[in-house]
Amino acid sequence: MRFYYKFLLVLGFLGSVTSSAQQDSLLFYQVEGKIIDSKIGKPVVYADVIIFGTNIGTITNIEGKFTLKIPLNETAESVVISSIGYNNKVIGISQLKTTNNLIKLDPASLDLAEIYIRPQDARELLISALNNIRNNYRTEPSMVTAFYRESIRRRRKYVAVAEAVLDAYKASYTKPLDRDRIKILKARKSTDFQKKDTLALKLVGGPFSMFQLDFVKSPGEILEREVLQYYKYEFSGQVVFDNKLAYMISFVQRPDIEVPLFEGKYYIDAETLAFLGAEYRINEERKDRASEFMVRQKPPGVEVDIEKAYYNVNYRYSSGKWHLSYVRTELALSMKWKKMHFRSRYYLVAEMAITDMDTVNITRFKNQNTVNNRDVFVEQVGNFEDPGFWGDYNIIYPEEPIQSAIKRMGRKLRRKTINAG
Repeated sequence: MRFYYKFLLVLGFLGSVTSSAQQDSLLFYQVEGKIIDSKIGKPVVYADVIIFGTNIGTITNIEGKFTLKIPLNETAESVVISSIGYNNKVIGISQLKTTNNLIKLDPASLDLAEIYIRPQDARELLISALNNIRNNYRTEPSMVTAFYRESIRRRRKYVAVAEAVLDAYKASYTKPLDRDRIKILKARKSTDFQKKDTLALKLVGGPFSMFQLDFVKSPGEILEREVLQYYKYEFSGQVVFDNKLAYMISFVQRPDIEVPLFEGKYYIDAETLAFLGAEYRINEERKDRASEFMVRQKPPGVEVDIEKAYYNVNYRYSSGKWHLSYVRTELALSMKWKKMHFRSRYYLVAEMAITDMDTVNITRFKNQNTVNNRDVFVEQVGNFEDPGFWGDYNIIYPEEPIQSAIKRMGRKLRRKTINAG
């Protein structure tokens, strides 16, 4: 993921807001609730809430809240809730109320009798997980629908918010030359640059970058076999994920490597050695040099400091294989004119959730019809494009969690419905 800064003067933003009624209530049964830890009552964040036997689901937000729309023609009878460190919970759909569902997840206890014996060398365990990718991930392509959102805040004020519904060809995890291809089905933005804003931050790559953070498919600077030598690995414990025992492998950049790399944790299924997810960030001891590699373009005389670069990638189990589920990145940075004493601080969040998957009807989009790593998403998107599609929710709420945004889209985030329309 790269950023660039462009010197520009924005005279303002004018956008009309229209609305049209949605008819989702005729097609869906909607339930809302909150998931908490049964022991201490804290919210369980980023928990999966999935209709059993389907790819339809959502995740909880930072408050543990979720909204799930269940198609009236769906024959499944239950919802499965899972999160790292907790036992799965299965709830009958008939037991769920429309609102105010309070669901308690029990922290998972590790049964020592069930712990799988693995090599003590963490790097060896990581390599074994890489060698098992063919067994754990799809060897054939699939089509997925995803919801993408990015926001940029200058100090406490949002200057740009954009979101899109994506249709993507998800390439095989075992064919490196076959790459993911992403089309923007519908998108919109809201921008609010002021005359006093002399610097504008823009994200290059946008939705393309989200798919590139699928480290099982695109190992990049953290998991390419050639770069493993640049990290130190450590076995840092065990947790329970999706009722399965998972190993935590911590990694940190070797101190003798000068180029800024990453530090974080992998979660690896103890039985199958599948990668379940990862959390990582720019190495704190090298972040003073991060702008050299993350900033593609900037005006002369401007200093850029990367203060934070955090990434979270999760996978979901479905139809006997794991696949990409959720990606989030957070970046904080400051910019300063060399001859001035003040700094402009920006905070950017980009996230994407896979909402539906089709393993039968496969369309490998042509390159010219897809997004790429050079595209600037907010420059491609119109202001409130196609208001009829977005329905009554034409106002973009900057602080709204992506889970709530997914709720707004309802049936439009199911791939077969989008294609039919």
